[in-house]
Amino acid sequence: MVTFSFFTSLECGGSFFSPTGILESPKWPKSYKGKASCTWHVTVDPSEKIALSFKSFSLDDDGTCGKAKLVVRDGSSENSNALGVYCGVKQPPVVTSSGNQLWVQFTSTEGAEGKGFLMSYDTGNEMNLQPYSMHL
Repeated sequence: MVTFSFFTSLECGGSFFSPTGILESPKWPKSYKGKASCTWHVTVDPSEKIALSFKSFSLDDDGTCGKAKLVVRDGSSENSNALGVYCGVKQPPVVTSSGNQLWVQFTSTEGAEGKGFLMSYDTGNEMNLQPYSMHL
C-alpha cells in the first residue's frame, strides 16, 4: 500500500481586484508564529479609492516594530508613500488611499508570535471616503 503525505504551505498575500475584500494574517483566526513575509496588492477601478478598516489587530511588539509590523503604502509598490506602519495592540485607524491602489505588507521575525489581524477593504467614490466637511 502506498501512502501519500500531503501538507499545506502557509500562504498569505496576493493580488486583489474586487471592490471589497478581506486581508488576514497567516493562520487567522489562530495566532501567527515565526518568520513571515506577506504582501497584498489591492487594485480597484481607477475612479475609486480604497478604505482599509481594521477589525482585529494584535502584533508582537518589542517597542520598535522590530518583531512584527504591518506597512500600508499608497500605491502599487514598496516604494510608494507609506500611509502607516503598525505594530503592537493599538487598533489602527481607517486608512484611505489617494488613488486606486494599496500595497500592504506584513513581516515578522523568527520567534515572533501574536494574534495577528483581520482587515477589510471597501471602495467608494471620493465623496464617500473623504471626511465630510461643510462650508458655510
